[in-house]
Amino acid sequence: MLDIPLRNSWSDLAAARVEEIDVEMLHQILVSHESGLRVLAAPKRIEDAEVLDAEHVRHTLGLLKSQFEYLVLDLPHDFSATTLAALDAADRIVVLLAPELSSVRSASVALEVFKKLDYPAEKIKLLLNWIFAGKGLARVEIEKAIKKKVDIVLPNVGDVLVNALTYGKPPVFKDPNGPIGALFEDLAYHWSKEAHCANPPQNVKDGYKRVRDRAYARQRQG
Repeated sequence: MLDIPLRNSWSDLAAARVEEIDVEMLHQILVSHESGLRVLAAPKRIEDAEVLDAEHVRHTLGLLKSQFEYLVLDLPHDFSATTLAALDAADRIVVLLAPELSSVRSASVALEVFKKLDYPAEKIKLLLNWIFAGKGLARVEIEKAIKKKVDIVLPNVGDVLVNALTYGKPPVFKDPNGPIGALFEDLAYHWSKEAHCANPPQNVKDGYKRVRDRAYARQRQG
C-alpha cells in the first residue's frame, strides 16, 4: 500500500530465536519509505505467519519502542496470541467499523473482549469509516447499539482511497489539503504525545504547518 518493495517481513524474525533478535537485526529487516516511515511488513505467506508466536511479538515491540517514538500496528481481525500480545502493549486501540450491521456487531463483540481483558475504556477509540455514498446506519443508532461514542468519522470520499491503495500513494502525500489528507494529518497530530504537541521542533515540516494553519482557521471561525 506504500509502493515499496517488501524484501523482508516478520517472517525473518519468526525464523530466528528470540534471544537472537536485536536492534541491529531489526534495522536490517525494516523497509524505508520516502516519508521517513520504517515498515515491518506482514509475512508474505500464511504458513509463515503461523510460525510467529507471542514471545517474538512482545520482544520485537519492546525493541521497536526503544528506537521509535510512534508505532502503528495494522493487526489481523482475530484474538490470536500474537494479536493479544500487540494489543496488550498498545497505548491506544483504534477499532475501525463501517455503518452496516455485521461490522457494528463485530465491533460490539470486540469491545466486550476488551472489557474482559480489563483494558481501560480511554484506551479504546472508535473510528467510523463511512464507506457508503449516502446511506448506512445512523451514527446515533450505532453508538446506541455498541454503548460507546464514536470518536472519529472518516467521510465518504469516493475513489480517493481506492486510488491511494491501488497506486500506493497515501492521500497525505498526494493531496494533503484534500478532505481526507487533511483529516489524517489532523488526526495524527491529535493523537501525538502531549509533549510533542506542546513543544514542536524548531524546524517544523510542511505537515505540521498545515495542521497549525487549519487549527487557527477553525479558531477564527468560532
